[in-house]
Amino acid sequence: HIRYGLGPYAAFKANLQREYTLMVRHAFVYIFRTCQITVLAFVTGTLFIRPRMPTKTVTDATKFANLLFFALVTMQFDAFTEMSITIDKINIFYKQRDNLFFPAWSYALPMTLLRIPYSLVESFIFSGIVYYVAGFDANPGRFFTFWCLLFLTHQFSIALFRLIGTIGRTLVVAYTLAWLIFIIVLLLDGFVLVKTSIPAWFIGGYWTLPLSYVTNAMEINEFTGARWKKQAPSQPGSSLMEAILHENRFRHDRFWVWIGMAIAIGWIIGLNILILFSLEIFNPLDSTVKAMPEEALAEREATRIGMGAAHQGMISHDRYAEEAKAAEKGLELDSPKLAVLPALLPGSGRTGHGSPEGKGAEGNMALPFQPLNMTFHHVDYFVDLPTGMPADRGSRLEGVGRQQLQLLTGISGSFMPGVLCALMGTSGAGKTTLMDVLAGRKTAGIIKGEIRVEGHDKEQGPFARISGYVEQSDIHSPATTIREALYFSARCRLMNVNKAQLAQFVEEVLELMELEVLRNCVVGLPGVNGLSVEQRKRLTIGIELVANPSIIFMDEPTSGLDARAAAVVMQTVRNTVNTGRTVVCTIHQPSIEIFEAFDELLLLKRGGRVIYNGPTGQDSSDLVLYFESIHGVATIQEGINPASWMLEITTVSAEEVVGQDFADIYAASDLFRRSEELIERHKVPKEGSTPIHCDKPYPNSYLKQTKLLLWKFNLVYWRTPQYNAVRIAFTSLFGLVVGAIYWRLGAARGDVIAIQNVLGALLVVNFFQGTNNASTVQPVVDVERAVMYRERAAGYYATYPFALAQLLVEFPYLLIQATLYSLVTYFMIYFEINAGKFFWYLLFTFLTLTFFTTYGQMAVSVSPNCQIAAVLSESFYTLWFLFGGFIIPQPQIPGWWIWYHWICPLTYTIYGLVASQLADLDDFSNPAHRVTNLEGETVTVSEYLIHNYGYHHSFIGYCALVLSGFIMMFHVVTATAHIRFNFQKR
Repeated sequence: HIRYGLGPYAAFKANLQREYTLMVRHAFVYIFRTCQITVLAFVTGTLFIRPRMPTKTVTDATKFANLLFFALVTMQFDAFTEMSITIDKINIFYKQRDNLFFPAWSYALPMTLLRIPYSLVESFIFSGIVYYVAGFDANPGRFFTFWCLLFLTHQFSIALFRLIGTIGRTLVVAYTLAWLIFIIVLLLDGFVLVKTSIPAWFIGGYWTLPLSYVTNAMEINEFTGARWKKQAPSQPGSSLMEAILHENRFRHDRFWVWIGMAIAIGWIIGLNILILFSLEIFNPLDSTVKAMPEEALAEREATRIGMGAAHQGMISHDRYAEEAKAAEKGLELDSPKLAVLPALLPGSGRTGHGSPEGKGAEGNMALPFQPLNMTFHHVDYFVDLPTGMPADRGSRLEGVGRQQLQLLTGISGSFMPGVLCALMGTSGAGKTTLMDVLAGRKTAGIIKGEIRVEGHDKEQGPFARISGYVEQSDIHSPATTIREALYFSARCRLMNVNKAQLAQFVEEVLELMELEVLRNCVVGLPGVNGLSVEQRKRLTIGIELVANPSIIFMDEPTSGLDARAAAVVMQTVRNTVNTGRTVVCTIHQPSIEIFEAFDELLLLKRGGRVIYNGPTGQDSSDLVLYFESIHGVATIQEGINPASWMLEITTVSAEEVVGQDFADIYAASDLFRRSEELIERHKVPKEGSTPIHCDKPYPNSYLKQTKLLLWKFNLVYWRTPQYNAVRIAFTSLFGLVVGAIYWRLGAARGDVIAIQNVLGALLVVNFFQGTNNASTVQPVVDVERAVMYRERAAGYYATYPFALAQLLVEFPYLLIQATLYSLVTYFMIYFEINAGKFFWYLLFTFLTLTFFTTYGQMAVSVSPNCQIAAVLSESFYTLWFLFGGFIIPQPQIPGWWIWYHWICPLTYTIYGLVASQLADLDDFSNPAHRVTNLEGETVTVSEYLIHNYGYHHSFIGYCALVLSGFIMMFHVVTATAHIRFNFQKR
């Protein structure tokens, strides 16, 4: 018995080729990361440049030690994007694994092997620049040891983050888990917190984790050189090597370098084995309650609670009644009717609303609308000629510099109320392009010709208010229910409607779309959880219909649906037309039943020219008669789908057989003359009619838009526990871990190590908690941004209220995070029990979390996706960590880089936290206020901080103001990017 279709070697080779191909196609990410590490190496080298790196004192040695530590941190940061790349591909792997394409090891091993040369390049670039520019020991053997240790650190980090990706399986969970593990690894490496200060209950982590051995090896590799064996001025009888290694509690013997390498290699192998096991045992995450057969759901509920499922608010219908209803519509129920549980939220259950009497598909609705016709005459559309396309394909337009490619040519037609019109054509004919042009959805290109509504020139602003556009991709906020999505659309787009009318109208649309039994279902993510494709499509139609439009455009509403689902969707489309609205659909290769539902057809050929515009007739008789009348066109055979036949006989090759241009034939036909007469008749406004006019660009004021968006985002955030619950739980756990590691160290004084322990804790902990917020907010913003593009184009709201609501909705959660973290860590670390100092601690924690969160929002707003945003973010994270004031204190920063120290937001976090807790300790007579510095001098803590770090107690308030300024700046950039950039070009 052979389990897999391919043998082990063939499976490995196939995955190796695929992984290599994917790396080539993601070349931008890897090239960008390489450029990023090159720039970072240059910045680091010039920050620690050789002329400013003497080797005379323990303070000088400390600068080298800090740089060695930063080099290791840089390699870990550089590997961080491996996690998002892993998650991006993991659902595809699960499908292939479950279908026995190949064993998991053949998928994991190629990724490991192909990252080795990449790690060698990354680590060599950084090592080669930093090592010699900064003036490390020039011995070639020590350089290659330095390079090797950075390479092993990079490989360890890649394996670690890939493992976290395979365990987390979603970006939010994985990011949270990654930052927690990352901070533990760093805090227990023996540098941020020296070994003797690590509590006994965590010392096992120091001896187990590899970074402590690698850090020790890096220190030994540098400080056992000959130049560090000179006398330490502040410590008679000790060399500089002994003084610095003793200060950091590192070992002296050279063989610990080899031990560090061996342990790192062991961890790399172990992590890759764990990756293999995690790929074997884990399955995709799916937290949403799915639709399931009614009988099975009823049985499960009855078993769980010991009573009928109806007592739990289950919405179900009689099987036979559903079949009868379906039969009347010409549908076939070949599977049990699906039922779902409504969301268990206050007020979300059914309240007995039935179908309003006399308001079926053909009846009147709660809100009146004005039926409108639309005409268009000689419409042309041009775009810039793509690079590489022959110049003879383009044309020159007056006043336009670049050559233009014409996609639509002289298209004329009309759409009438109560008439369902299909836009069809072969692939590339321009049917969706024409729809976008008429609907005003194009964001680029040049449009020429007349487009009129009720005889008046179309103005896009008012037109967007009386029209709807059902996109082919069903983009919705995943955490809202169907009813909430419809209600939000109605509240944003309808004016002068009271709440009772609006609620009634939403109920009528739910019934019209046949979604009433699913009203309380959460939408979910496409292809992951929540609604099915067909239910999602009906919701997309309903969201446009609830705006009470007169004209609705639908882009391939049946695309991707099976025959039954397509029939259900087309029934809702037909219901919409029967209300008297003007409905236009692009459609691609419909079935006979779906094609017969259309009243008229506008058919295009390649090049964007009309070849048919008119009624289809009963059983498509008018359409068939027209084309069969053309000499050389084969007659349709009995039982053949007229739509498929029509597309086959109008291809380019079919035109060559006929010997005529179908567009020219149409232009000489009675159909064309009828169309022109209809356009002429309706292009003149009716007597007394006025153009569509709106006093305001949006139905609601900016304040009302912000309130509505806050209402929606509150729902989204409350129903996204994998974001908010996880980050709050992470903060609590994180605070407990940090408090346990730094137990009572906040009260320690006396020597520099005690001060540096506190300084390192405040930097590292706040930095990584902030970067966790910045990372986890990005997927949430990315999903909602895609929804914003659709809603903004439909005239829901302006862009700034969207950006403002996204900022405001974060504040309660950020305040909870900051409060939980501060309450736990402040007292466990044992800072001074002082209300004022606790307030400053809480304030700076809140401001830090907020500026990191707003930075994460900004990074996504200027990037096309989360992966690019993550890569861009890591560049700044690393620089902020470097310039924050711990790796190299402010007084030691060269003049050519001091400007970046002052524009680094993390500078003000560390400044504010350290100064608020320690910079007021200036009483020399108090032993708790004194410290012995590295040169053996005893000074006050305040003097030490001023001299060594430039921290003044009087500057605390300014730090808070500057951080607030960064928050506002990031917010303004986010809003501006949402306004200026559109990464969904049409």
